[in-house]
Amino acid sequence: MRIADRERREGGRERITVVPESLDDLWHLTYVIEPGDRVAGDTTRRVQRDDDRLRDTGGEREHMWIGLDVEDVEFAEFANRLRIGGVIADPPDLPHHELWAQAEASDLRCPDAAAAVQMRRRIDEAKEAGDSLGGVFVVTATGVPVGLGSHVHWDRRLDARLVWAVTSIPAVKGAEVGPAFQNARRPGTQVHDEIHPEGRGGVTRRTNRAGGFEGGMTNGMPIVVRAAMKPIPTTVTPLRSVDLTTGEPSQTQYQRSDVCAVPAASVVGEAMVTWTLADAFLDKLGGDSIAEMEERYRTHGAR
Repeated sequence: MRIADRERREGGRERITVVPESLDDLWHLTYVIEPGDRVAGDTTRRVQRDDDRLRDTGGEREHMWIGLDVEDVEFAEFANRLRIGGVIADPPDLPHHELWAQAEASDLRCPDAAAAVQMRRRIDEAKEAGDSLGGVFVVTATGVPVGLGSHVHWDRRLDARLVWAVTSIPAVKGAEVGPAFQNARRPGTQVHDEIHPEGRGGVTRRTNRAGGFEGGMTNGMPIVVRAAMKPIPTTVTPLRSVDLTTGEPSQTQYQRSDVCAVPAASVVGEAMVTWTLADAFLDKLGGDSIAEMEERYRTHGAR
């Protein structure tokens, strides 16, 4: 097995790029990769069809790069394959509109069918255990005009307003713009979106680690907001509490609730992001009619 790259990181962590060159290498990896690790690599996914079957039947497949939070590792001798189970940590590398369409077609609003299978399993396990689950959802907005928000006024910074709006949703306890917390663990040279020349006097960015913002204002890149939702507090399994009448120790009583409300919360998240962006649009180009705003938008875009 060839080690192509090795990088030491903070907290004693390492990032290792390996190239297996034999079946023995795959077998040895079962003793290298452990639950809790994150692995990433090139794989294939079946092109979405109109039926609900998940098993591949020889149809067209596309290559894509996927990151996985590892739960279990197995070398399948009968197939000579290394099988790594877990939850997909990064969505398929597809255009935003295609990811949205696949999410809309999923009961869990997940654009990756394989990840959705793991999510359903987790939800079923929590239900059997009398527990509840939280999770993370992502809202992306494309085609947003450049210059919405403010780099001067703290209360008009649009990235801050989006985080405030999304965390105002009940049970949402955290939010980030772009991969903010991941960026915080990396050096600046691996975070900042470099600027490149494009066309005649134009410029562009080839990455979007800033999540669509520059100094609190939109920069023309897709806006990406992630939100963390806590598990539903009402669980079938009782939790310790206090009887407010007697002051004595007690247990919670189960009331009807869902096991996981993250898919539903993502719809509310879309609405909050849309409302906030529309409000910022009106701040920038507002008028007394749609026609007036359209004219101002055309003028703004021509600058």
